[in-house]
This record gives sequence, C-alpha cells and structure tokens, in this order.
Amino acid sequence: MGFSFASSLKLVAALSCFAAFFFSLLFFKLFFAALPSFLGASLVIFAPYSFLNLFVRGEFPEILALCLLPAIFWAATKAVLNKEKSRHFLLAALPWALIILSHNIVALLATVWLIIFLFLVLIRDKQAAKKTIFIFLLSLALSAFFWIPALGEMEYVHLAYDEVFSWWDHFPTLRQLIYSPWGHGTSFPGPGDLMSFQIGLPHLFLSLSAGILLLIRLFKDKKNFWKSEKNLAIFFFAFSSLTFVFLMNHRSSFFWQTLPFLSRVQFPWRLLGFLNFSLCFLITFFLEQLLSFSKEKIALPVIFLIFTGTFLAYFGYTRPESYLTEEVIFNSNEVRQTTTNANEILPIWAPKDSYQNINLANTIECKEFSCETSTAFNQEKEVIFRKFYFPSWQGKIDNFPLKLYPQEKTGLMAASVPTGNHQVRIEWGKTNLEKAADYISLASLIFLFSFIAISKKKKK
Repeated sequence: MGFSFASSLKLVAALSCFAAFFFSLLFFKLFFAALPSFLGASLVIFAPYSFLNLFVRGEFPEILALCLLPAIFWAATKAVLNKEKSRHFLLAALPWALIILSHNIVALLATVWLIIFLFLVLIRDKQAAKKTIFIFLLSLALSAFFWIPALGEMEYVHLAYDEVFSWWDHFPTLRQLIYSPWGHGTSFPGPGDLMSFQIGLPHLFLSLSAGILLLIRLFKDKKNFWKSEKNLAIFFFAFSSLTFVFLMNHRSSFFWQTLPFLSRVQFPWRLLGFLNFSLCFLITFFLEQLLSFSKEKIALPVIFLIFTGTFLAYFGYTRPESYLTEEVIFNSNEVRQTTTNANEILPIWAPKDSYQNINLANTIECKEFSCETSTAFNQEKEVIFRKFYFPSWQGKIDNFPLKLYPQEKTGLMAASVPTGNHQVRIEWGKTNLEKAADYISLASLIFLFSFIAISKKKKK
C-alpha cells in the first residue's frame, strides 16, 4: 500500500489502540450504560502499561494480543447471552483464534481467564456450556496451523530446554505497582528496574472507590446480590484484580513453581496488561454509580476533573526516549543476526552460544528458502549447506528424495551424495505435522463460511 516500515508500525499501533478501545466499549456496554462504558474504555488504552508497551518495550505482538483481549470477552459473552443469533459463534471464534496467533503467552492466560469468567458468571445451562466449548474448539481449529507445529515441533529448538528469563527475577514490588518513576530502560532482578511497573494512581484511586461501592452493595443486598449477572461480573473482575496483584508479588512464588504454564509468562509484571483491563471494568462500574447517585450538574464536572487529572498524570508517558531511522533499525545487530533474546529459537543441533563462529569454508551458499548445487564426485561425499538443519527442509537429488541430517559439530544441514554427476536441490517445505495442521485450519474455515451461508438462507 506504499507505507514505509516505520509508518506501518505506527499504523498497527494506532489501529491496535482503537481496537482495544472499541471492543472494551462493546464489552462494557453489555453490563453498563453507554457513557460510563465509553469513559471506562478510554482508560484501557490511556494507561501506564499501554504506554510502556508502546513507547518503552515496543512489544507489538503483545500490543496486538492485548487489544484482542476485550474482543474475545465481548464476542464470547455476546455468544453465550444471545440464544438466537447463531452468527455470534463466528464473532467469538475469530478473535479467539486471532489472539492465539498474536502472542502465545497472552493467549494462554486470556483463554484460562475467559473460560473461568464464562463458567462462573454467565453459563447457567448445558446449552451455554456446549456453546462455549464449541467456540473454544473452533478457535483452536482455526489457529491450528500455528499452534500445533509450534507445540509439536518445540522439541527441535533450544527454547524447549532452556530458560531465557527467570520469572523469579522479575517480580515488581508493591511500591513499584503503586508508583515507580517512568524510565526507558529494562527490567532487572530486584527493585532496581529502569522501567516503570506502576498501575497508575488514577486507576488505583478509581478502582478502589469501585471496590468500596461493591462492598456496600454486597452487604446491603446479600440475598439477591449473587443472582445478578452484572453483580457477578463486577465481583469476578474485582477478585481477578486482587489475584493479578498477588501473582505479581514474590509471595506467590509457590503458584509459579506449581503451575507449569505460569513459568512461560517469563515476567510476572506482564500481568499488568490483564490487570489494567480488569480495573477498567471496575472503574466503569464506579462511573456509572457516580452518574446515577449524583445529579448530572454535579457528576459531569467531577468526571471531567477526574479525567483531566488522569490526562495530566499520564501525558508525560506518551513520548518515546528517542527516534530511530529505518536505516539504523535494519542495520542493527539484532536485525542482522537474530530476533530472539538468547538464540532460543535456534534448532537444537546448532551451537547456541557459538553459532556465529562456525567455519563456513567448503559449504554451499543458499538462498532464503532453497539451496541448489551440482556435484561430480569420484566417491561418496558429505555436502554441507549454509543453513541449520530442521525437519522442514526437504532434499532431492536428480528429482529423487535425498536424506538430510544435521552435521554433528555445527548443526548445519548436510547430505551424503554418491559418486557421479548429480543435481542437488533443497527447499523449505512442510512436515507431516504442519500439513495436518493446515488441513485442520482449512477445514474449520470452510465450515465457518458454510455455517454463515446456511444461517443466512434460513433467515430468508
């Protein structure tokens, strides 16, 4: 479309922020009035952790995944609550599949959180439970081409055996969560971090006010409180907020050691993205109560002052420390060498710590996804290519299958070529597991389009 690399990233960031606001608004409106929902949704994107991801970490996969977090809550809730319109199955399955494609860790946590929310708050009968299970399985099928190979072939990369970051080193202190100076550095073991993990004082004040109102409502009407889906949802997000704060504290280390999926989170402070969405739900509840208890002449100026204070508190976080040109980015060591933190995605046959020092003499140069050479040997000889071996590589010699293997010391792709004149060609292909996963995703996509078409015909 003609956009530069930098402009494309900015466009993705802007669209992600809008999507986070838009889907938060839709989800909040399922439980609250329009105005407080609009104000609460605006705080989802205007929050310290959102600015941390945008202007400090530059973590675009996580930004994309967190913008889809309210989308899966809205779509799944809409699908469960609506017992007539079958098209909401599609609305629920697609964002759920997209979040799986965006960020593994966020998708895992979001899936667990959403399923708990649906079964504890909304699901009251077998039909709703079956619908939820169907949506979940459909989202898994749609994204199967990604996650099945990612899990099934993880044993072929160092990530399966190495710990890149230790979660124990990255617990923020309670003081850091309440307030910590803004910085553009990184996360270090202990409290000496050069980046801020603050929740945000305005968010804290408003959510604590919501908690007080929730307790008042609970004690006033204990009998009927638990019968309301709205009350259950508010209580769920209040409890979730406390849980996220606890899990970000070092006293929760027992759970990090016991629950294997938590260790994949790497940074406990990453839960700030979930906490922010949870707190904004509570803030929306508080704003709705403020508008209902007070006259508009009083409530609106108070809300205006609250948001003016929030804007002034956070505005300084919306500026990056420096600007990098595309030339600097593309010529950096990170881009030229690897996009990983500790070479953890390298194949297990490659020497992770010394792969750059491999002697490439007498090896065959390759293109990005193929290698080709002609041979004329008097005796059988090993041919080595300048690509690390991985099962997805497929070799042919004179259009016949050629067995490939990793060279013992270097992990480079190698093949034993017999005597005589031969044409050797190697291409990046798909393993049987990858092909099966592709078929599952394709079949589920065909099912969805067929489902939509049949639904439309029935309506006519």
